[in-house]
Amino acid sequence: MLNYKEIVRKSNESYNKFFKDLQSKPSVKDYNDIEIDVANMQDIIAEKAKNYHKR
Repeated sequence: MLNYKEIVRKSNESYNKFFKDLQSKPSVKDYNDIEIDVANMQDIIAEKAKNYHKR
């Protein structure tokens, strides 16, 4: 199981990549070309939720 710091780091990487891709697209029609690592995001969110309930 990932520890919290690892989860935060991975989610930050995913978000940063997403927004970088978003900013690099010249127009709205190109937004469909942006890849979002949805499976990874879901895993990260699930891990965060599990850790949150432990508090």
